[in-house]
Amino acid sequence: CNLRCAHCYVSQPSGDHQARERELTAPEIRHIADEVVDRGCLWMLLTGGEPLLRPDLPEIYLHMKRRGLLVTLFTNATVITPRIADLLGEWPPLVVEVSVYGSTPEVYERVTGVPGSFRQCIRGIELLLDRKVRLRLKTVPTTLNHTDLDGMRALAADYRLEFHWDPLVNCRVDGSPRPSGVRLSPEQIVTLERADPKREAAFRREFATAGRVEARADLITCGAYLHSFHIDPYGHLVPCMLLRRPAYDLRTGTFRKGWEQHFPAMRRRRRTKAMACDACDLHAACDQCAGWAMLEAGDPEARVPFLCELTTHRADAFCSVPQVPTQSMEARVL
Repeated sequence: CNLRCAHCYVSQPSGDHQARERELTAPEIRHIADEVVDRGCLWMLLTGGEPLLRPDLPEIYLHMKRRGLLVTLFTNATVITPRIADLLGEWPPLVVEVSVYGSTPEVYERVTGVPGSFRQCIRGIELLLDRKVRLRLKTVPTTLNHTDLDGMRALAADYRLEFHWDPLVNCRVDGSPRPSGVRLSPEQIVTLERADPKREAAFRREFATAGRVEARADLITCGAYLHSFHIDPYGHLVPCMLLRRPAYDLRTGTFRKGWEQHFPAMRRRRRTKAMACDACDLHAACDQCAGWAMLEAGDPEARVPFLCELTTHRADAFCSVPQVPTQSMEARVL
């Protein structure tokens, strides 16, 4: 990526030539896209890092569009050019989601670490708006920018754009815990959520029906391996962006084999130990998952204390009846 955001869990610098040399070539990506379409895939997300740093991204994007895929593009918009904007205007994506990290240069560049990047981002947004490309703005509140959340919301409103935010900051996929250093505390997150009427209403609905989840032997209990997949820049097929191991190499095998043989086998993986989360009355409302656990602790069966604490604070804030820790809850926390 051309930015240096402290919270990023996948970022590698744009000058890392060794990483670039390992990436899939455009012909390889086109071939994989063809295989994916042939297996019935309809939606495709192009993300990074910053995907537009690839000079061949227009070629890749156009191939996917011509194959009938509904393409979403995640970008920081700082490298949007008139040529890119013209392409997206002529061949509209499903949506372009632009990450913004502040409503002023001071806040934005405190996060990105790159002088002038705020102005570049705004220019990219306006280039796309001039061509009537469908946009959404989004952000990640961290210790560096959370006090400007209302400012970012107002920035989106000025452009008449949807605005979303997600406070969950993961550790890096290379094992580094660095992003957690700018992660908001559970108390700070809940304070922001209580000030957002839509999020508060959503959490009240969620906690109204949340309860204990019946303990299962399966390691994976979400939709991973069933209806979605992720392909990293080097051709590794995995179930999601957080759970990177084990992987299937699309440079040596076909997507069909990976999807129809490798994925079902991985989906059948069983847990090897009891989890404290099984005894929690708030399990259904918690973001705990194998991917989070792998990044946070290097163990897909580990409990993530941050998520545990956040769920407890959310329950206290959004349940109609105040939550009193039960014996099972105390066991989980310990």
